[in-house]
Amino acid sequence: MTKSLTFCLSLLLAISAFELSNTRAVTVKAPPAAAANAPAPCTLGTFKSSRDTVPANWNGPKFQLSQTYPQTLPPAETLPWATIDFKTNPKAYALALRDYVFQGNIDPANPNKPWVVQNNTVRKWYHAPWMDFGSNGREFISGLTRELTSVAGQLAPNPPQSQQVQNWAVGFYNARGGFIFGKVWCNPTNPSLSGVTFPEGTVSGKLLFTAAPVTQVPFLAGTVQWKANIKRNATSIQNAPTVRLLQIDLAVRDSRNTATGWVFATLIYDSTNGSSNPWENMQPVGLMWGNDPGVTPTSGTIQQSWLNPATKHLMQHYGWAERLNGPVDNPMSSCLSCHATAGWPTTAMVPPSNATSAQRLPWFVNTPAAQPFKPNQVSHDYSLQLTFGIRQFKTANPGGGGHMLMAGPAAPAHLPVVNRAGESEAAYQKEVLRELAKRRRRARNYQ
Repeated sequence: MTKSLTFCLSLLLAISAFELSNTRAVTVKAPPAAAANAPAPCTLGTFKSSRDTVPANWNGPKFQLSQTYPQTLPPAETLPWATIDFKTNPKAYALALRDYVFQGNIDPANPNKPWVVQNNTVRKWYHAPWMDFGSNGREFISGLTRELTSVAGQLAPNPPQSQQVQNWAVGFYNARGGFIFGKVWCNPTNPSLSGVTFPEGTVSGKLLFTAAPVTQVPFLAGTVQWKANIKRNATSIQNAPTVRLLQIDLAVRDSRNTATGWVFATLIYDSTNGSSNPWENMQPVGLMWGNDPGVTPTSGTIQQSWLNPATKHLMQHYGWAERLNGPVDNPMSSCLSCHATAGWPTTAMVPPSNATSAQRLPWFVNTPAAQPFKPNQVSHDYSLQLTFGIRQFKTANPGGGGHMLMAGPAAPAHLPVVNRAGESEAAYQKEVLRELAKRRRRARNYQ
């Protein structure tokens, strides 16, 4: 009896020990499937900052691409414009957005100091990659890329603006926007071609500078001045050309806008504002939240753009049918209509030259946020810098860079195209000159 009891107890202890051993083994080892499905970490810090070769003895400022994109969605901020109605108080909304972008980026004691957005101690900002590629790509001093060329009389009356002038710009996104860029470019050699949706509170900004001297555009006296390698031959900061801040473009993802989900603002330098800080003299040209579908220069009234009467004296043109656009922009387009085309594959950003009003209207629709402009596209949610970057990546990698969906016909050789619509620069300039002449004739008839 005693031997049987001892044997049973020993057997139970052995079975318990075996089960305990198995239990410990299960808890220590990770399931193989979980390890296999874990996402690979993104590769950061591999994109070029500019297209230029920096001179070996250069001792001036040198642009560095902000590309340590957030790997998780940053928390929402308390946004200063969130309590402002963009329809009933558009100027306050635009200035609140402007001041948000300025915070931590401008030095009141040195207004001409270049922005280093990744060193901002208030909030970090991020640049779009692949804007260095091509003949119009980023220069190395201030990170500017070439924008539309302004024809004579486009920035100021002719005279004094009797010459065409180059314009250059640099854009950036706040952390919520940077998170999306990090997702698209997680693998730098294989960008995602899926559609994107920028989260609420995404803000983008772009500083636009002109190479025009004050003798051509007198109202720019006193504005911010940066150095830039726009002639591609700077060897010292002293011989680098100076560019002058003319325009600032701002955009914010605001779901209160049920028409498009985005609100755009454009600013212009206005010394009559009277501040000793030139950044504060950047005043709204206007605010835009919709494309006013169906409105043409001869039919309908613009309701979804606000144009600031205080800066009207500086503007030689707005957008088509008086929608919002900045002084550098194409007068046959508008802020929202242009950016709504962002997506892959690319499509024309503006209607072709000599299009009738009826032919232009398909560009002036209210495309909701994250919805494609064309049926065969995926949306880049109003981010042309995202579209341009992927398009330029494709040009540099005509075989697709390992991405089968990108293989195929080569993209245009010069990116971004000067007029953003695929026309030659001469065709674009002819169209703008024709539109400016029409506006002058209408102005004379109203007098």
